[in-house]
Amino acid sequence: VGGHPRWGRPAFWFSLAFLAAAIVHPQPEPPPDPGPLVTAIEVRSDAPLDESLDVENLVETEIGEPLDAERIRHTLRNLQATGSAAEIELYTQDDPARGGVVVVIVFRAVVLVEEVRIEGELGLPREDLRRVIPQRENEPLSEERVLRGVYELQDLYQRSGYFQATARVTPQVDETRRRAVVIYHVDSGTRATVSTIAFDSPVDPFAPAALVGELRLKPGDFFRRQTAREDAERLQSWLIRQQ
Repeated sequence: VGGHPRWGRPAFWFSLAFLAAAIVHPQPEPPPDPGPLVTAIEVRSDAPLDESLDVENLVETEIGEPLDAERIRHTLRNLQATGSAAEIELYTQDDPARGGVVVVIVFRAVVLVEEVRIEGELGLPREDLRRVIPQRENEPLSEERVLRGVYELQDLYQRSGYFQATARVTPQVDETRRRAVVIYHVDSGTRATVSTIAFDSPVDPFAPAALVGELRLKPGDFFRRQTAREDAERLQSWLIRQQ
């Protein structure tokens, strides 16, 4: 019995070593399937493109190569950075005849504003209202500037004592001509007037009437925030001179 070799334990360790090797060294995952083959690239626009726009060098997708999501993202980024269109779309169309897809790039032309109109009960001079609206005529239509015009009008009315004023905007776009008319509808409401001027702390040794006499804003005047601020500074300077 003592002369027979013992094979049981070595075989057991061999099995463990084999399993450990399989765990430590997993098989690499197969590479992802390539996208469909790009058979053509089409560029479409609803208006003539600027001759200086070098579309060929901005498009990273290549004809005859698989469609690649990262190259598509880079292409869109490159085209949008040119500012040559208000909107840029990029999509694919199946091309079964050639066994792939056609990449289509669409430029949506910039819409120009031909008129900015203010309608309603203005309360303030029309030119004062137009001055605070950032959207200008004969410039590209900008949603951000159009909306900011509503806030600027509301703020102007508040500063001028029209505390109940309202403003809204209606852009009218002619898609065929790529032109727009931006209409602001305003209602100023009633303008606030100064009823009394009071001080929130004692003003001794000065009489309140003497201090009010140094102010431009008087009871009965229409309220203006800027005038009230200037009066506060003016009164402070007057008090310093009295010391």
